[in-house]
Amino acid sequence: MRTNVIAKDPNFQACLALWQFISSYDEVGYEIISKETNGMVSDEYRDDLYKVLSLNYLLLKNNAITEKEVTTRLRNRRLKPKIIRRFAEELVMDYDIEEVEIRRIFVEELKRAAKKRLAGEEKVRAAIARALTSEAARKAARREKELQALQRKKEIERQRKQREAERAAKRRALEKERREKERARLKAKREKEAALAKAKAEKERERLRLIKQRELEAKRAEKEKLKKQALKEKERAAKLKAAEAEKARQAALAEKQRKQKALEQAAAEKEKEKQALRKQKENEARARAQRLAREKAAIRKAKEKEKARLEQVRLAQLEKAAALKQQMKERAAAEKAAQKAIEREKALKAKEKQRAEKEKAAQLAREKAAALKAKEKERAAREKAAQLAREKEAAAKAKEKQRAEKEKAAQLAREKAAALKAKEKERAEKEKAAQLAREKEAAAKAKEKQRAEKAKEAQLAREKEAALKAKAREQARAEKAREAQLAREKEAALKAKEKERAAQEKARIEALMKAEAEKIKQRKLEEQRKAKELVKQKAAKIKERERLAKQKAQAAAKEKAAAAKAREKERLAREKAALAQKEKEKALKIKEKERFAKQQAKIRAAEKAKEMKLKEKQRAASQAKKPSGKSTEPGDAQA
Repeated sequence: MRTNVIAKDPNFQACLALWQFISSYDEVGYEIISKETNGMVSDEYRDDLYKVLSLNYLLLKNNAITEKEVTTRLRNRRLKPKIIRRFAEELVMDYDIEEVEIRRIFVEELKRAAKKRLAGEEKVRAAIARALTSEAARKAARREKELQALQRKKEIERQRKQREAERAAKRRALEKERREKERARLKAKREKEAALAKAKAEKERERLRLIKQRELEAKRAEKEKLKKQALKEKERAAKLKAAEAEKARQAALAEKQRKQKALEQAAAEKEKEKQALRKQKENEARARAQRLAREKAAIRKAKEKEKARLEQVRLAQLEKAAALKQQMKERAAAEKAAQKAIEREKALKAKEKQRAEKEKAAQLAREKAAALKAKEKERAAREKAAQLAREKEAAAKAKEKQRAEKEKAAQLAREKAAALKAKEKERAEKEKAAQLAREKEAAAKAKEKQRAEKAKEAQLAREKEAALKAKAREQARAEKAREAQLAREKEAALKAKEKERAAQEKARIEALMKAEAEKIKQRKLEEQRKAKELVKQKAAKIKERERLAKQKAQAAAKEKAAAAKAREKERLAREKAALAQKEKEKALKIKEKERFAKQQAKIRAAEKAKEMKLKEKQRAASQAKKPSGKSTEPGDAQA
């Protein structure tokens, strides 16, 4: 509708542009993607959904048409606006239309609209009454069905609780019996462990007594060996002393014989010299001629004698060295024999120690084997008891699982049935709504063009309602108030009353739907509470099992710790005994080294004494030879 007013006034031009923009869209500017899930929606979303459904239902019932309206022939009439086509001037500054003319036009429009509205009001009321009656009947039938379903659920719940109580009583009885058996088993186990510990302690005492006895015997044997070794050492020292004394005596005797021989030789030499002097005196003349020859012969003889004496001394020294060498050989052989004897004693001692260690290891192995057998028996008994407990638990779990699966299957069946019913209801409602929409669309197509504007406004209102349904409640109320205000300005007071009545009906329906939703929510909460109680009971059972398992594990750990402590004590005792034995061996080795060092020192002292004696003898012999050498010089002078 384009007039000069719209063409020249900028405000009307803006309104026209907005209207054309809105009219250019034949569909909404967004799309809705729906996903079917089994999750629970929030309470606010559910309330908004119920409100939108109730509003759509009211709109559907309000705009429904009867069969009479569909079958009767409708007359179409075009309406043209009455406008002023002639103006006094083409361009004027004031575009106001005369009030009388404008009022007449609007009064006529309002009269026509009121007549049409009054004509369809009775039909609308009748349709609303029929819809309310059918809705009340449907709600009564649904309420009756829900009451019956609730009774059935209560009966099923009562039977389930009764079965659950019976099962709980059985479980308590079985648990009590199991606890009694467990207490008896633990008591028997403690008694058995006490008996085993007592026997083990007795065996340990006996073993320690035997070890002490063996140690005492070993100490006594060691003392005897040491005594024998000391006696042997004394005898060997006495033999060495006697041999050394014999060797010294023989050396002194040889030295005496050598000195006697030297004296005899010196006397013979003196006698020869005297005879030579007598012959020289008797044969002085003859001797003078041969004096030089005799002197030479005497010098030669003296040299030969000195040479012979030196040879004898050398031979004596060689004999002495041979004797010393033989003595050293004999001493080395004796020391070697003593060392071999010590090594044999050490080997015998090591063999005895190895034999004792082998006996000790065999005894420990036998004790360990006995302990392992006892532990194996205990472990087999524990495993058997644990296997029986696991089998019982598995049977109880299987029963519980079967019961839970049955309940779950029943719950799923109920949920599926409820879902199918809800889907069937939704499908029926959708089909009904679609049928009503199709009927409404067919009726709307047959309406006059005068109602096209109103239908378009209603369509715009519905689109706005759909676009703004995600907004807050206050915005929806404000939009409704604004739309109601516009409707009240355009329509009469009768329509306002009808809307008020419709709002009351809507509030009543919302209240009913809220009450229904609250009941459903209470039922769901009750089911959730029961499910949580079941989960708590199961969790308590699992915790009890875990506690028992922890107790068993702690008992086993304590047993292992006690066994480990006992093994550690035994190992420490063995290490202590080994260390004591090693210390004893070290002490014996140190004593043996000290004794051997003393012997070596004694031998070196004896050798030094012998060397000193030999030197003294040589010095005495050299001193004894010096006077005899000087006595030849006066004779020579006389000669």
